[in-house]
Amino acid sequence: MGGGLDVKLPDEEDPIVLSPQLILQALKTDVQEDTPAELQEEEREEDTDYFIQHSSSIRLEFKKIVKIENLESLRGLTHLFLDNNFIEDITGLESLVHLEWLDLSFNRISVLENLDAQVNLKVLAVFNNEISKIENIAHMQKLEVLRVGNNKIHDSNDIIYLRKLKALRTLSLKGNPLAEEKEIDGYIAAFLPNLVYYEFKMVDAKLRKSYTEKNQGEIFKVVGSEQKDEMQKRHAHKEFMLHQKEREAFIEKLRGKDLLQLMFSKHVDEEAKIVAIQYAPEAKEKFEDDFLTVMDELYNLGLKELEKRKSELEDIDSGILGAKEQIDNDDIQYDEAFTEEKNELLENLTDLAETLGEMDPDCITETQAAEVENLREEYKRKLKMLRKKLMENEILLMNSIEAMIEDYENKLNSMTKEFLDNCGNLLQKARDLETLYFHNLLDIIDMTSSVRADSMLDIVAICHDFHQELVDSRQKDLRLAVNTWREEHFKQLRDKEFNRSRARVLEICQFTDTVAQQLEDIEVLPPAIIHEEDV
Repeated sequence: MGGGLDVKLPDEEDPIVLSPQLILQALKTDVQEDTPAELQEEEREEDTDYFIQHSSSIRLEFKKIVKIENLESLRGLTHLFLDNNFIEDITGLESLVHLEWLDLSFNRISVLENLDAQVNLKVLAVFNNEISKIENIAHMQKLEVLRVGNNKIHDSNDIIYLRKLKALRTLSLKGNPLAEEKEIDGYIAAFLPNLVYYEFKMVDAKLRKSYTEKNQGEIFKVVGSEQKDEMQKRHAHKEFMLHQKEREAFIEKLRGKDLLQLMFSKHVDEEAKIVAIQYAPEAKEKFEDDFLTVMDELYNLGLKELEKRKSELEDIDSGILGAKEQIDNDDIQYDEAFTEEKNELLENLTDLAETLGEMDPDCITETQAAEVENLREEYKRKLKMLRKKLMENEILLMNSIEAMIEDYENKLNSMTKEFLDNCGNLLQKARDLETLYFHNLLDIIDMTSSVRADSMLDIVAICHDFHQELVDSRQKDLRLAVNTWREEHFKQLRDKEFNRSRARVLEICQFTDTVAQQLEDIEVLPPAIIHEEDV
């Protein structure tokens, strides 16, 4: 599939808005071009949702569009052509996460931006714009083709930047100041070792080897820098995952070292005066060691409890899935049995329709009319029975799941209560250690004649009060976080099952209504006879 034509718009501007009507018109045009003529009339009768839901490509070239907008409903779009317009900024693409081909050539774009959602992009064409820097596309790890010709790119560092695109195989750069630099072809061949085509020609292996050797020192530096960046990213990711785990374990604010730092950073001057007293540093060091031991115990407790909660969650997920599979299997058996009976009844009705359709209505006997009615009633009875079974199964499933949730809720309530109690005991130990440190300081002040006792006692009291308040606040935060999570967790769990059950009930109703309509669509008896029977 090709991109837009390399043809400029006329100088005179008469810009238009990318309206929903324009989008729908373009979608219908694409659908009709790919649809046989005999089916097009049927397609035109479909509503707007049809085109939105079934469109993977839209062509909006040469529309004099100035702004990208109103595309959020086209979530299934994979190919978008907006070339040869008046677009200045890349916007409005946030919902197009499945996009694989994007053509923005021949516009007035100056910055590559707002493409964070396009992680699946394979082809990006921004030929003939006003772009001066290649940026904000490093996340496009599936990008194979990049056309940035006829822009204002001038910095060779942009070539180094393209090394981040591991899948890049084709590059077009012609028409940029950078492309006019001496030996740029060799530079690109050397620094982009995975590139296969440059300016639509295969990269020469001898040229790549020659310039790789020529630039070996610089390449070595670039590779070293990339390796350093990669290590930093891995470290940052590891830290992120650890913090996420700490949040899930409710211990993010209970790291011992962080708490100690907060304790002694509130009243910096006062804390400095305390440690200036003889023997006070030793007392502080002893307190910090003992405090860290207790808080490490609490930290590890949080991680262990997290694993227990995850295990319980896996158990209930498995139990719910098993219950659903059992009901699904039962429903399939009911449906298969009904379908066999339904098809037989419909076949009998169809045969009767053919037979009676050839007869004079006045010659149709009451016995024949009764036979038709009996078949129809039998069809309705079996359909009603199927609907009843399916609904009963859904009620059974809901009751079973609710029982599992209640059992899980009781276990989790017990677990979190025990966890909070254990944490409370450990935090009380931490408070006791701080109180002991406070009393040790009082004893040190009392036996140190060179210290003004009254003023130092006030200072120590101020610091002590803050230390205790900090631990108290952390315990309150912990209790609030656990209780809030627990309530929200079960709300989400029940809401999820409620929505699933509601969707299933609607599905059953729609299915049975459709099957009922199949019966109504078969006209076995002439309308006059049916009317007489109704009377």
